Amino acid sequence: MNFNIKGLDFLIRALSRLRIRHPSERFKLLVVGKGNEKKYGSMAEDLGIKDHVIFTGIMPREHLERIYAASDVFSMLSRFDTFGMAALEAMAASLPVIISASVGARDLVRDGENGFVVTDPTEEEAVADRIGRMLRKDIREKMAQEAGKTAEKHSLEAAAAEIQAVYKEILAGG
Repeated sequence: MNFNIKGLDFLIRALSRLRIRHPSERFKLLVVGKGNEKKYGSMAEDLGIKDHVIFTGIMPREHLERIYAASDVFSMLSRFDTFGMAALEAMAASLPVIISASVGARDLVRDGENGFVVTDPTEEEAVADRIGRMLRKDIREKMAQEAGKTAEKHSLEAAAAEIQAVYKEILAGG
């Protein structure tokens, strides 16, 4: 809901670098949520990628599944995020993720396997490199499968089963 905290500026700058390095590469950035669209739209225009950025505004929760299904990659380069539930939701939709090390969900991401964790999202070239890797269909599809497997292990059902096992052990006197 806050484009600044979520690191949208980092992502736009990285996509600009990607565009410079690979001018024929096709991509669209779908920005879902509430924030200063004018500011970030102007930034995208100044960096030459305005036609590649679409702002949707706030979407009803029931539309998120379709948005994830229409996407190839999920990115959240937050300056701070206690967990980043959206990253786990994206992984549950079999989307590989690119997140900053400031996102709590970083512990779920195995770098290069089910996504990437970017230590410093201000390093535009590093972010652009990871996005560029994900543009390769073979890499993206393999990472997507791993992202889905990771999410299955961290579903509400899996968490409930773990809690239930703890209670059973306590009740058994163990």
